[in-house]
Amino acid sequence: MGGAQRSGIAPRSQISGGEESWRSPLAKKYPLQFISTHFRKRALSQFDNVPWMKELGGQELQISRQDALSRGIRSGDTVRVFNDRVSS
Repeated sequence: MGGAQRSGIAPRSQISGGEESWRSPLAKKYPLQFISTHFRKRALSQFDNVPWMKELGGQELQISRQDALSRGIRSGDTVRVFNDRVSS
């Protein structure tokens, strides 16, 4: 018996979908998954109103061409990202 089995740890990684995964019932209402990193031109939200930081430009969303076309989104458009918990 291997060490992982003796310790009760699964011998290989398992991915669980989580509460808001593409397998969730909410996926029908919100079919896109938004994955973000820290925006490199922004400090923290409390500095969002600092004029020189605004001059650095806004955040950009990357979306597949197919998803954008099906939603009428074109390059350069401003979009609102939201779900039942948060919006921006």
